[in-house]
Amino acid sequence: MNNHSVAIITFHLWINGNLNYGATLQAFALARVVAEMGFPVQLIDYIPEPLPANDVFRSVYRRIFRWKVSRRIPAAKRKGFEEFLRTHGYLSRNRYTSLEALRANPPEADIYLAGSDQIWNTQIFHGELYRAYFLDFGTPKARISYASSFGSANNEQKYDAEIGILLSEFSHLAVRESSGAEIAKRLLPGTQQVETVVDPTLLLEDYTPFVRSVDAQGCLLAYLFHPLEAEVDTLKKTARNLGLIPAVISDSPSAVFDGCRIISCNSPAEWLGAFQGASAVVTNSFHGTVFSTLFETPFVSLLSDEQGIANRNTRVLNLASKLGVENQLLNQYDPELWTEKLRAPINWEAVRSLLMEERSQSKEYLARALTELKN
Repeated sequence: MNNHSVAIITFHLWINGNLNYGATLQAFALARVVAEMGFPVQLIDYIPEPLPANDVFRSVYRRIFRWKVSRRIPAAKRKGFEEFLRTHGYLSRNRYTSLEALRANPPEADIYLAGSDQIWNTQIFHGELYRAYFLDFGTPKARISYASSFGSANNEQKYDAEIGILLSEFSHLAVRESSGAEIAKRLLPGTQQVETVVDPTLLLEDYTPFVRSVDAQGCLLAYLFHPLEAEVDTLKKTARNLGLIPAVISDSPSAVFDGCRIISCNSPAEWLGAFQGASAVVTNSFHGTVFSTLFETPFVSLLSDEQGIANRNTRVLNLASKLGVENQLLNQYDPELWTEKLRAPINWEAVRSLLMEERSQSKEYLARALTELKN
């Protein structure tokens, strides 16, 4: 076992009052891979309170926004997420809710690791900069990043100078998208190297021990953020064409889902089970695209027309080009086109080969960053 201990900070549970399967799974996967490399690891249980705004109205709005989002989460889902992380997530003993708390009692570790997901996307937090995700606390021997993301290529620029200074404290920098590498290089005052690596969920080679079986056999499974009537209508028509049952992952029934099977996934383990068990998948989620690919399930990934936070196109296009699945990306609600894409065979052997190459390069970066302590 390596002597250097590692503390990871990333989105792992609540994000602005919401729970997200992909966020929790990428946090778990990164911690798991670091542990498999032989490093003692902890996932910093950091769930920040909303930062106060310049005026009272905005501060109150942010707290009400988070409260309204979180109260819609079913109790069983809250419990399922927390149990998954307690069982598999290497959670730290202490829970932190602010940068001040992290600075007052920093996690004990030789290396601080800013993990994946959109932790550097200021738009997620109402345009505020959360310095904790840039490791602005404690006195570790090294600060590194793995697959951290700015979200869209149009990240706010008012924090450019501040972010540049924070990034200059890192000994090794790796982001998830090429657009993120360009942002980081533009912000850094020196000539520090910035690498691109794959999402941590792609590093873990076997999810079998962490999957809870869900009955999705014979289903055309939809995992959709903010599902539109047009999407669900196309789903039902496509399922009919393919002789499959239209199914939707959702916490609760809705009139929009009439005629579809509702599949409730109360933990990331069940969500994995749904993707693994489905006959085919339609998704507009980045991690939905990831796990459709990992489980080699025929899929269609819908590109977004939205801008700002919801624009996931950068991430998905980057992923698809690396793994050779660009043909599965669509931005039309056409059942005949969806049917054609889902019937066309995917060369999974070629995808597997590309994935192995990307995984190998990303693991090589991570191992190097964890062992070359420059600070």
